Amino acid sequence: MLARTDMGDVYATLVWVTVAIAALAAAAVALVWIKQYVLGSRKPTQPALDLEQLRVLRDRGQLTQREYETLRRKLLGLGPVPAENPPASPADR
Repeated sequence: MLARTDMGDVYATLVWVTVAIAALAAAAVALVWIKQYVLGSRKPTQPALDLEQLRVLRDRGQLTQREYETLRRKLLGLGPVPAENPPASPADR
């Protein structure tokens, strides 16, 4: 014969199982977020080229002066190299 169970015990067990599943799901989401935050924030500690390396390449003739200036300004965050001879008026373009 089947034993009679108290419904209060069944509901309490269901509540604790639900809480445990929710806690595991929250922990999984937190771990994924932390992993993305840590791995996503990795940036190179130094640029691929520094100013000294650019100077050496220019001095060896491996970079033109224009290429050197473009890369130097990009490395320093100064924006594009200004035009050498800007047109005097819109009609000259």
